[in-house]
Amino acid sequence: MDDIRNYIKNNFKDNDIDDIKESIIESIKSKDEVLLPGLGVFFELVWNNSDEEERNELLKKIKKLLLKTITMGLLIFTLITPVKAITGNTRI
Repeated sequence: MDDIRNYIKNNFKDNDIDDIKESIIESIKSKDEVLLPGLGVFFELVWNNSDEEERNELLKKIKKLLLKTITMGLLIFTLITPVKAITGNTRI
């Protein structure tokens, strides 16, 4: 697994901030799971170079966003399920 970490680090080490930012944005936008290890390497760099306070802030933010995502998913499911039942439309 170190090979992929080193490959990604070496691949980006000479890039400027805008290039790195664009790569992150494009990776997220594409929703291609193949790109997740690269984002994981970036996160690992941040995590390993953060103090305890910064890590706790990251964890709080992740937890908050996970709850928000789950809540939105449940809300959408709750709103759509009765509509499907009434209309019989399974493509909603």
